[in-house]
Amino acid sequence: MRFLLSFFSFIALWAFGLIFLPSSAFSESGSVHEFAQNYVQGSKRSEGEGRRIFEERGDVRVRVRIIQASNVLATASEQLGDQPLQVDSRIGDLTPKLGKLNYANFRLVGFQEKIVPLKKRENIALGGGHLLTLRPLYLEDQRVGMWLRWLDSNGSEILDTRMHFDSNECMLTGTEAKAQTGIILAINASPAE
Repeated sequence: MRFLLSFFSFIALWAFGLIFLPSSAFSESGSVHEFAQNYVQGSKRSEGEGRRIFEERGDVRVRVRIIQASNVLATASEQLGDQPLQVDSRIGDLTPKLGKLNYANFRLVGFQEKIVPLKKRENIALGGGHLLTLRPLYLEDQRVGMWLRWLDSNGSEILDTRMHFDSNECMLTGTEAKAQTGIILAINASPAE
């Protein structure tokens, strides 16, 4: 059925002059039908070529660093660097990203690491009643697609999204927790080896 739809679509486009065929495109018998059949079969063979190939199985290593942010920067001059950042040495690699946020102090308060099978749901307790639920959706080379849902201590949704992670990249997401403080999640996801 797929062949027939592809074949008729091809013929219709060719008939309306939207596809131009050089004479070398035809087989020795010169049949448009044979060319169309080869075209469709070629497109079936080349689905993996030039397109992304997603793994159907595998495990994903997920690392979540829970960061408490405090000392809200009130003015634009404070945000431009007039007030020095105080970043916990254990999260020093995040300093360039944290420096763009509206806080001056950052402290690591928790760390979770899990190996999660592809397409399986996993819950990660973040402390303080917060819960992160995740489900790896695909693996592509060193890239991971994942669904994330973050609930606060009241069960209210903070985040419900899909994200695409490069294995050497750390994504930040966060929310205000109390007056003058926030919670930031630094999430890494990569194929488990």
